[in-house]
Amino acid sequence: MSFDALLIDRCDIVRRSHDRWGAVVVEAVDLDVRCRWVYKSKLVRDFHGEEVMSYAQVFFAPTVALGPNDQLRYEGREWSPVRIHRPADSSRRHHVEVYVA
Repeated sequence: MSFDALLIDRCDIVRRSHDRWGAVVVEAVDLDVRCRWVYKSKLVRDFHGEEVMSYAQVFFAPTVALGPNDQLRYEGREWSPVRIHRPADSSRRHHVEVYVA
């Protein structure tokens, strides 16, 4: 079974950035991105090194690009990534793991 067969859920990725005055700007929305959503609480370190509680783990194909300012929309709720991990084997990146709160 391939990894792509495990991506049975769909979510939207809202790409956000800040303008020069610090206001949040929505740049783009990627609709119906294939993923695997697993509700599982875990204590992780965020982008600033602080310990935070993640309430779900989301798996994506290795070609999906995500940043710390992006939001994930799933089942009517927006989730913020607290950690993005890109595991790789000896030859290539295998998938993208995102811990969200």
